[in-house]
Amino acid sequence: MHSCESSLTAVSLSSVPVVYREKLKLAYNDRSISDLVENVIVPLQLRQWGHYCHSFQNGTYMLYLDGVLTAQGHLSENIDLALRLNGSLILGQEQDLLSGGFDSSQVLLGNITQVNLWNKVLPEESIEAIANCSENHFGNLFSSDNDTLELFKVKEVTVPLEDLCNIESNYLIFPGERTLSEAKSLCYHIGAFPYVPTTEKENTELFKAGLRIIRDSTNNYLFWLGATDEVEEGIWRQYRTDKKVLGVFPKGRPNGEREQNCLFMFKTTGLWEDVRCDSNRLSNVACEWNIMRELRLRGLCVDIREKTRIGALGYYNGKPFFHGHYGHMIYSVEAGVWQLQDIRNNGSIIAKLQLPSASMYPLGRHRWQLESSICGHLNGTILSLSLSACNEKEFTCDNGDCVQKSVRCDHVDDCSDQSDEVNCSMIAFDKGYRKHSPPIRRDPSTSKRYPLQVLPDIRFLRFFKINDVEKVIFIEFTLFLKWKDHRLRFWNLHNESDFNALSKEEESSIWVPSISFPNIFDGNIRILKEKIYAIKEGEHEELNINNDDSDLRYNGSVVSVHLQRHYSGSFACAFDVFRYPFDKQHCHLLIEVASVSKELVFLDIEKATATYTGNEILSSYIVEDLDISAIEEENNPCSVIKIGFSLTRRYGLVVITIFMPTIMLAITGYSTLYVRQELLQVRLVVTLTSLLVLYTLFGQTSSSLPRSAYIKMIDIWFFFCINLLFLVLIFHFYVEYIGYSRTELRNEKKNQKNPKSTI
Repeated sequence: MHSCESSLTAVSLSSVPVVYREKLKLAYNDRSISDLVENVIVPLQLRQWGHYCHSFQNGTYMLYLDGVLTAQGHLSENIDLALRLNGSLILGQEQDLLSGGFDSSQVLLGNITQVNLWNKVLPEESIEAIANCSENHFGNLFSSDNDTLELFKVKEVTVPLEDLCNIESNYLIFPGERTLSEAKSLCYHIGAFPYVPTTEKENTELFKAGLRIIRDSTNNYLFWLGATDEVEEGIWRQYRTDKKVLGVFPKGRPNGEREQNCLFMFKTTGLWEDVRCDSNRLSNVACEWNIMRELRLRGLCVDIREKTRIGALGYYNGKPFFHGHYGHMIYSVEAGVWQLQDIRNNGSIIAKLQLPSASMYPLGRHRWQLESSICGHLNGTILSLSLSACNEKEFTCDNGDCVQKSVRCDHVDDCSDQSDEVNCSMIAFDKGYRKHSPPIRRDPSTSKRYPLQVLPDIRFLRFFKINDVEKVIFIEFTLFLKWKDHRLRFWNLHNESDFNALSKEEESSIWVPSISFPNIFDGNIRILKEKIYAIKEGEHEELNINNDDSDLRYNGSVVSVHLQRHYSGSFACAFDVFRYPFDKQHCHLLIEVASVSKELVFLDIEKATATYTGNEILSSYIVEDLDISAIEEENNPCSVIKIGFSLTRRYGLVVITIFMPTIMLAITGYSTLYVRQELLQVRLVVTLTSLLVLYTLFGQTSSSLPRSAYIKMIDIWFFFCINLLFLVLIFHFYVEYIGYSRTELRNEKKNQKNPKSTI
């Protein structure tokens, strides 16, 4: 069996099978076979005929779209292949019951023709010929062209076969005097370019149409034309295609040479005239219709995306009107006043728009006044609606311009009216949001609470002072905290974090963990810089077709909030200088989430990181051995982590300034033991001087060391050296004493042997 039909969509397309959300819903003998065409996308285009052909043969299904084989497959074995002729054929209306169960929302608003049924399979050549309007084959079982049909609220029109493949017109006229740049913008807003005729016949048709439609022109310029000779003087080319255009100029024109590179059409003759492109002259414009992008009407409460599609179909009250797939119609009722009507709902007027100028069109984003209650809004409510050619990857500027969503709220004006940098709030709050309460999740079934994980990242920038006497370390560091707040919604996030920084007002409106440092010295800490920003870690929510701005929205579960703080402060460290100067100090930085229990918020030690980005070799120490650990304190319910690091003292200078002099002094004093015994004065002076210098050096060194009640290794060294010189000095005294005693004893013995006589 073969079934083919052609449909022209004016508002919606609904045939057998049903086109729903640009995908086919196909049933055979009341059994769904949509899986055979699940990957087929059917482009719905206003004012454009589409040809659909369905072929069934021995359980094999084939689909032809516009004459091209698009999908095929085998029907399921549990489907009855025999089609019983005991039903009713209804075109343009879905029936839920036999000849009944009609729904006004499921009626075709458009044109349909060439509905044919065959009991045989047509060759592909015939299908292609029917689709390109070169042949018309009538079905041998049914033909809408030959068989009698009962018509209900439809209009029957006879048109030539070739018209089904032709576009009705090449242009759409937009009355309203404007400059050339404004005319270009108007055409760009509907995804088109200013039109320029390519033949004299087209020029005559445009001229006559302009005189018929444009009635209130105040000057002699009928149309701006979409061509320029800026690249090559005298060679006029279309804006869009760059193809050459044979101009329709009066004798002696164009005459502007290199200064006049743009065109307009005279109202009196229909001939062309060249003019400066920056001219302040005003004229109307006709936009190319054959490339016009389909528009989207956003801001209403529709249920499917296709209901937002709308296009310019013709003229009403001397201006183009816009007609949607599902019955929405926008048209001009008087100068500067436009009306939105639902022609399917008893023709009710939905809203009205008053524009500042009669030459303006309702393109872009505007504030409409409701004329009837709709979408939960009462009559008289002001509702923001947008009408533009922007797709889902583009942002609609207020004036109708389309820019990429990636440039939305990037601190650069990309819309010509700068509206892409307006309403750039990044956060929306759930109802009842409390900034003083952390975002705690609960399991609805068990009421179990899940504490919030805060991921810390500490980056030490520099140790700008280490005072081992007062046991204080002065550190400059950056603290990064990362968490997720499921109660928040985020808009227009970028890949670069600099564009996602929260404003001061937003920072003060969200929950932020309160951080303290338990081992801070005398409370001496400063926040040099602070920034809070958001980073997207997942995809945005499905675009809401009813949002007039089409902004991207992200759930708080796929966005992490980052707090970045730059600190400078002093921290206590318990210096152990027993091994000075060969000591290695183990210090740490304590970070605590204050004022909230770790049962609610805790610092995740498993994912915490710590780095040192400065120079590891300091003037007196070497920084090394960074590590992170958790602190468990019975009397502290808050979450605390410890970032430990080691400071290894550089002892080279101490060896040179202390150990080498003391060794030299000790050797000098010890060497006096080898001075002749008769030179007592030399020995005593050198030893005593070395001892005094050594003691003085000991006093100076001790004053520069941390005060402690315990003896340090350098003290032991000085004690050794001082005691050594002291013993040497005592030894000299002892030797001198022994020598003197021996001399006295010898003298006494000598006197006893040789007594002197007195006369």
